[in-house]
Amino acid sequence: MIYSNAYQGTSPFMYDLVFSVFSGNVPISVEIEVADELDARRAAAGVIAERLGKPGVFVHLSDNGTFRAGAGFWSQFGSYSLTLRASSTGLSR
Repeated sequence: MIYSNAYQGTSPFMYDLVFSVFSGNVPISVEIEVADELDARRAAAGVIAERLGKPGVFVHLSDNGTFRAGAGFWSQFGSYSLTLRASSTGLSR
């Protein structure tokens, strides 16, 4: 699946998002096309919320590669990685 965020005036970058919840689910991979790293993190949080069946719920992405979605009665914890593709930077793989 490719998630594309609206970008203006800059070349898009491709990021690979891989995440899973700690309860042992199979990792989910999503390609994200955005303008910069900040947009990639925002898009990643939105994708995680959607895939957990809770679009719009708050998702906190920690710098250590873990996330928390929701709060109170419903919440999920998991791990994620968000990686800029080498081809997006003009480098060959």
